[in-house]
Amino acid sequence: MNNQQSPGPQAAAPRENATQGLRVGVVGIGWAGQQHLKAYAGLDGVAIVALAGMEQELRGSLQEEYSIPKVFADWHEMLDHGGLDAISVALPTFLHAPVAVAALERGIHVLSEKPIARNAVEGQAMVDAARKAGRVLDIAFNHRRRGDIQALKQVIDAGGLGRPYYAKASWLRRSGIPTLGSWFTNPELSGGGPLADIGVHALDYALHLLGEPKVVAVSAATHSGSGRRAGAAEAGSQRRPPATPSRWRTLRRRSCGLKAAQRLWSKQAGPPTGRRTTSWSSRSTEPTAVPNSRHMGLLFHPLGSFGCSRTRTAKPRTTCPQSYRAAPMMQ
Repeated sequence: MNNQQSPGPQAAAPRENATQGLRVGVVGIGWAGQQHLKAYAGLDGVAIVALAGMEQELRGSLQEEYSIPKVFADWHEMLDHGGLDAISVALPTFLHAPVAVAALERGIHVLSEKPIARNAVEGQAMVDAARKAGRVLDIAFNHRRRGDIQALKQVIDAGGLGRPYYAKASWLRRSGIPTLGSWFTNPELSGGGPLADIGVHALDYALHLLGEPKVVAVSAATHSGSGRRAGAAEAGSQRRPPATPSRWRTLRRRSCGLKAAQRLWSKQAGPPTGRRTTSWSSRSTEPTAVPNSRHMGLLFHPLGSFGCSRTRTAKPRTTCPQSYRAAPMMQ
């Protein structure tokens, strides 16, 4: 979301050194937070001036690696310290809203990890805070910046595919259920399952490719009853299929038994319509991949095979046009 409103009375303090550039802080030092740090470090005109995270040893290591002046164990202290123009929120989903709202109320721009929040109420509170403060609130939907998505967007915008009227996107996380037993798989803390995790990416770039149509109706169905069970669940959460040609076999509906599959059908204002299917794991006894099949309308493939492997052969093409390759996060 990009607001054009003038800054409110709680705007950030003027910069002490204009040559320092945009002063950013990162809240969260896990994998996502480290990706934000790496991206900021590679940008001209950006200075990482603060970092907040609970793990003392890791926090110190990152401070040294990125030469960060100030580090904090508590994000409240980081915001109260001041001197920030923008922050990244790379925390568990249940903390997105409180951190983002507190930063926006202090006149700080916010880039939050996805999903925006656990529910619509929390998400709306973040949007309202951004509008009131006249600050930018953005969500890290980096997959719309992938090379294949950008290339397909150019084709669509140029009229090369006519008027898109139907989209279907699917995603199967082949490495299993992520961090089983942590906050990530607790709906009260994460806000949902695979639809809230990876499905939001498919939904975002599908809407992006369709020209951001106004959504007027949504229906959904969820399921969680298949897949590996009991003691096998922990081991299965990190299992990766072997690097063999069978890894790219089409996922067969009669054998997969999707675990925690979540499907979303949406009806936009007039055509087009779309369908999203996401899953963290599968019950198949064979290594599987997301199916690469043709459908009426457009198939938005989330794993980067668009333009690289367009057939149902067991072994995909090993080369892909440079413009179709995945773009780095936050590029």
